[in-house]
Amino acid sequence: MKKLVLAGALFASAFALELGGLEVSPEFGAIVGRLDGGVQDYGAGGYVRVWVGAGGILIAPQVRYAMLFNRNDTYEQSVSDVKRLKNLQYGVALGTNLDAGILRITPYVAANYSHFDKVYKEDFSYSVGFKVKPTTIPLSIGAQFEQQKPEIKNTSTKQKINTAQFFIGLHF
Repeated sequence: MKKLVLAGALFASAFALELGGLEVSPEFGAIVGRLDGGVQDYGAGGYVRVWVGAGGILIAPQVRYAMLFNRNDTYEQSVSDVKRLKNLQYGVALGTNLDAGILRITPYVAANYSHFDKVYKEDFSYSVGFKVKPTTIPLSIGAQFEQQKPEIKNTSTKQKINTAQFFIGLHF
């Protein structure tokens, strides 16, 4: 077990940079979530972000991609052909590191430009969340709540989409 922890720490240190309070650490992984609003029920996808900061304050440019799925077959035909939506988001997160012994907890807020492949117009999404990273292994887990309200294409109707998301990733 000691060898595994040591190998993980060496692997992580090969990608991350922490010098005297300056931090540069990449993170990527998978996201799953439950949606409330719109015709989609749940989503799954991936994310990439690079945390950069000093003195415990971090900023992270990020890209997220998700497929939003519909499990219900009872929608009318104009909507039932929309079993899957693709949602590409890019933006930035702002957080702070809280060291709790062997864990590093990072609460954050984020804003993203959100692009859908059909049904909805482009919009902004806002999220609040946290991630937890053990200090010795390159792993992160977390949760976030996201809200967006895109317009339905060819209308002026807005659709509120709230999402509770959980993620797991590699964080170097």
